[in-house]
Amino acid sequence: MPHRAQTWHIATNTRGTDYVVGPLLGDRVTLDNALAAVGFRVKSDRLFALGNLIDVGANSMDLLSLLSAPWFHAVCGAREDRLLRIFRNPRKSVEDLLSHHGDGGQWLRRCSPEDLAAIRSQLSRLPAALALGHARGIVGLVHGETPLGLSWQPGHPDSVLAATLSHEHRQRAIHGRRRTYAAIRHRRLGHTEPDTLRYAEGAALCLMGSEQTKHPLTLGNQCILPSLAKSSCVYPLDSLFDTLIELTPTEKRESEAFDLHRPRRTASEPFSVKSVVLSGGD
Repeated sequence: MPHRAQTWHIATNTRGTDYVVGPLLGDRVTLDNALAAVGFRVKSDRLFALGNLIDVGANSMDLLSLLSAPWFHAVCGAREDRLLRIFRNPRKSVEDLLSHHGDGGQWLRRCSPEDLAAIRSQLSRLPAALALGHARGIVGLVHGETPLGLSWQPGHPDSVLAATLSHEHRQRAIHGRRRTYAAIRHRRLGHTEPDTLRYAEGAALCLMGSEQTKHPLTLGNQCILPSLAKSSCVYPLDSLFDTLIELTPTEKRESEAFDLHRPRRTASEPFSVKSVVLSGGD
């Protein structure tokens, strides 16, 4: 059965403030503190999370519960997609969840069969890409990157929102880092990055999330946000637009802080939940 990957367009917020946050990594406590610090109002403000909601921290289930809140929106991250692959593989069992998802996935030990079914349903509805309306133009949201050759402009023949329904582009949007790595290598060598790497076509701003940077990294009209654990804050969307027009002498330092080597994931011992079948349709 093919993926029913969702792609969404969300209208401009005319009532309150939009905020964006990098990977949450199971840390509900820090998120609540960050929202309180900015005076977040659930009736008018909105929060957009750039994937990797789960694992590492102790509150993955609490964060997934936010997906039903009207003020919370998220794109699918690499961690969610890896877990979905296990759920969708008819040859996998519950015991495979930890052995294949041991990078901070110990929270799954506490999940009942009903919890696992709910998790699968919630993650299956996460979009690979999300286009957000804003007074300054379209804001593209992905965890990985905007696939090269695609545009965020509505109605474009190679639209990001349409293309990410295909497996290849969906994987680029969720896991991709090629254009980011290539741009950073140019910068570290003292070269100017080509516009094809720096600019996401059709977007006023494109936001991505990464666990590999310690602070926001700007590449043209693209901005990579660090995990909540490293930033301890949510970012007002307007402030992220401001970073694009600043001539920042720290760009080289920012790019040097981005780790081009992915950390190795360590396997964890399997656990046992009796008679749970994860295969089947979504």
